[in-house]
Amino acid sequence: MIRYLVRLYVETFYQVEAEGLEKIPRSGGAILACNHLSNADPPVLECCAGRVRPVRFLAKKELFDTPLIGWVMRTVEVICIDRRKPGGDLGALRAVLDALKKGHLVALFPEGTRSRDGRPGKPQAGIGFLAAKSGVPVITARIMGSDDMFGTVKVKIGGVCRFEAAEKADYGKISEKIMSDILAIED
Repeated sequence: MIRYLVRLYVETFYQVEAEGLEKIPRSGGAILACNHLSNADPPVLECCAGRVRPVRFLAKKELFDTPLIGWVMRTVEVICIDRRKPGGDLGALRAVLDALKKGHLVALFPEGTRSRDGRPGKPQAGIGFLAAKSGVPVITARIMGSDDMFGTVKVKIGGVCRFEAAEKADYGKISEKIMSDILAIED
């Protein structure tokens, strides 16, 4: 029911165009890696990719403290990450790996936060770690226009790739490759 209401909200306030949804596997663990322009990105991705299958998200702990938003996120099983934990939130990373192992589609934003100026940020090593450790397919996606509430939002699904087990030093390189693939998706 909540996912339906999220889609209804997005379809009411945004003109959304999606392309390439057929590249999203219908089953099995997979990462949907996408750029992050605005707070609308998770609902927009849910609206589009959710047509194929439910999407799990990773969100900062502070959002769970907001009564309505926190309740919605807990209801749709958003994974909470505490970005302030020294050395990273290993519990959140384990929860994502567990969700992938159970066959879920998990949407991740490589930058770790939304862009403040529309330009892509530096990708964090976490997505490289998750891609290498899980071995699941990584589907790239690019959102364009979500920072303009009254314009058209385009979601384009790009390529699909897999990453082999890697050393810790390689996680950043994997993250950069994923981000590069996202930005290579033409609008």
